[in-house]
Amino acid sequence: MAQDAADTAEAKTGGESAANEGPADAIPADLDPNDPMFWATVRGIETVHPRAILKEGRIGLTGYVGVIPNNVFAQYFPIGLRLNYFILENLGLELSGNYSCGFGKSEAEKETGFRQCGRDTGLRRTLQDDQGIGATSVLLGDEQLAHVNFGFNWSPVFGKTAWRNSSLKYFDFYLFGGVGWVLTQNTPDIGKPPELDYNNVEGVVGAGLMYFLQEQVALRLDYRQFIFAKKNGGVSNPSELSLGVMWMPKFGE
Repeated sequence: MAQDAADTAEAKTGGESAANEGPADAIPADLDPNDPMFWATVRGIETVHPRAILKEGRIGLTGYVGVIPNNVFAQYFPIGLRLNYFILENLGLELSGNYSCGFGKSEAEKETGFRQCGRDTGLRRTLQDDQGIGATSVLLGDEQLAHVNFGFNWSPVFGKTAWRNSSLKYFDFYLFGGVGWVLTQNTPDIGKPPELDYNNVEGVVGAGLMYFLQEQVALRLDYRQFIFAKKNGGVSNPSELSLGVMWMPKFGE
C-alpha cells in the first residue's frame, strides 16, 4: 500500500519527487516484492540506539575494596576511592588512591611505629636453608602501604542487559592507562627496623566495567596492573582486583 501511494504521488507531481531524492539503489532481481522482508532488505537500514544514561560532563565518585593477591609472602586488601570526570561519553579522567595496611595496630606495631602490611600467606614458615634449618626471618622487600594514580579511561564498548523483557540495565566497558606513586616499606636487613620509601613512581594499566543500577548509581568491577622498580633491583608488578559503588550526581536538576 505504501508503494502504491508513492507511485500515485509521483504521478501527480510529474516525477519531481523522485528527481529531488536523487538516484535510488538498484533492487536485486532475485528479491520477491511480496516477501514481508522485501523493503527491509532493500533499504538496509542499520541503527544504533543512543545511550539512555549519559556521562559526558559529569563527575563520578567511587568507593571500593579490593585484593592484591599475587605476592607469595603477603596478600593485600586495599580500601580506596576513585574520582572520575567524563570529558566525553567514551573518554574520561580518573584520580584514584588506596590504603592497604588496615587501621588497627598490633602491640608490635605500637612499639616499633611501623605497620605490618598484608596478610601472611604462611610461606615463610615452610622455608629452609641449605642445611634444612627453618628460616627465622625473611626480608619481604617492598611492602605496599598506598597507591595514588592518575590516568585516562577509554570506553570502546557500551551495551545493555534485559531481565524478562521488563528491566533494562546499561553497562560500559573501559580501558585505563596512567601513572602514579606508591608508598612502600622496606626492611634493609634482618633485625633492623623497616624504612619508608617515598620515591617510587609507577605505571598502571587496567580495565573495568560500570554496570548502572540507576541513573546515578553504578557497580564497578576493576582490574589494575601496577608496575614499579624494586628498591633492591628488579620490577614489582602487583595486580589489584576491586569491587566498588559509583555515585554520579546530576547537578542543576
